[in-house]
Amino acid sequence: MEEELKCPVCRRWYCKPLLLPCTHSICTACAVAGQEPSQSLVPHPVSDEGQANGPVIQDADNYPEIDKLSMVSEADSGVVCNSRPNSYLGTPSVSNIFTSSALQSCPYGLRCPVCNKIVLLDDFGALSLPTNKVLEAIVEKYTQNKQPKKVEIKCELCVNGADIATAMCEQCEVFYCDTCRDNCHPSRGSLAKHNLVDPTQGKNILQSKKKRKEAKCKEHSEELLSMFCVGCKIPVCYVCSQDGRHINHDVQSLSAMCKAQKVSRFFFYRWEERRS
Repeated sequence: MEEELKCPVCRRWYCKPLLLPCTHSICTACAVAGQEPSQSLVPHPVSDEGQANGPVIQDADNYPEIDKLSMVSEADSGVVCNSRPNSYLGTPSVSNIFTSSALQSCPYGLRCPVCNKIVLLDDFGALSLPTNKVLEAIVEKYTQNKQPKKVEIKCELCVNGADIATAMCEQCEVFYCDTCRDNCHPSRGSLAKHNLVDPTQGKNILQSKKKRKEAKCKEHSEELLSMFCVGCKIPVCYVCSQDGRHINHDVQSLSAMCKAQKVSRFFFYRWEERRS
């Protein structure tokens, strides 16, 4: 179990794992460090007119065994790309797998450390890959259970040496010891309506709030992900839908898509119940 929760590159617990199209995962730091120019991974691309810029990729003996099997398979070309349509290069024809124009739109590449398949990336490199949130949550839960010692939460207002916190205010999001709570957070006036909880419960509340924070767009860091690109199947911001790579795509409201998905699942479960 532990080995499956460790990055195949650094052999440590997955830290912000990214999901590759081949379904394997890799730490963000390892992915960024391991990405290469696509030209170095594909040294002899074929031109758009069908003429090779260098030797045409026809000799499969020059590639690892796993790549040879992938490249000649009718179901899998051995080359996978991220979800952006304009970076798609996969094809079962070995002689037409790589084209110059396609490589220009995908300046970076990354070889999967597990299966050796290549994923071609856009200008954002490895950061354009989606985060494997399920794996990230599993690793976080597993590592928490591996820690037998209870972590003592310290008071955030103590001046000379922090005492152990005995309460946390949900509204203020501050941990208090008994002394600081009596001095700085008396239960009167406007503070009387504040809710004080156990420090451990307060820590869980803060973690939940952090996870619920609205996600920002990777391309436009100040914009919220409020739209959903139906073709690419990824959330995008308003700027992406109006003046970006998704300008001509079918873009819908993210909240509306989420609601439609919930309704669809509800009726599906009802249908399953009637069948059983």
